[in-house]
Amino acid sequence: MRGVLTSPKSHQRRRVDLSAQRSAALIDWQRHQRERCLKNRKNLPTWVFPSRQGTTLEERSLRHVFTRMLEKAGLRQIRIHDPRHTYASLLLQQGESIVYVKEQLGHASIQITVDTYGHLIPGANRGAVDRLDDAWMQPDATQAQPEPEGTSETLAELQEMLGNLVSQRGVEPRTRRLRVVSSRSKSRKN
Repeated sequence: MRGVLTSPKSHQRRRVDLSAQRSAALIDWQRHQRERCLKNRKNLPTWVFPSRQGTTLEERSLRHVFTRMLEKAGLRQIRIHDPRHTYASLLLQQGESIVYVKEQLGHASIQITVDTYGHLIPGANRGAVDRLDDAWMQPDATQAQPEPEGTSETLAELQEMLGNLVSQRGVEPRTRRLRVVSSRSKSRKN
């Protein structure tokens, strides 16, 4: 509901981390606010970014200020929600965990975060495939079922076995064509 101060959708508090640079900027801003209030003989507002009267900012005022800041900085116009997406995207692209990003954004489930930002995880799929190669090439010291004595497959035998499993069109097992029979077609035969 617009114009009403409420808790987040999850109704739970959450911690959002700030960098040292952002924390220092907020401390400077608080100092500036305190000096301005003392000079004008006003009470320090409760809000970090209050209106000129010291009350909460209205949404339309915040949007107006945001638009002016973008213009002044020579940046294209974006929605006020877009920096949140940028924040999440940059965290993932620098290798932060999807769980950490979920917590920072306050998503109720990790599925929401993965569905929205999963494509941005750099090299996640490639790394998984590379790890398979590494595991394949490593000799296994403890085999689950040791080979019987005298049976050692050569590389040529292994390639022949793999060739029988892989179709000529791609890396997928060969399958026989399956016929799908519906209950209507069965009843027609009877």
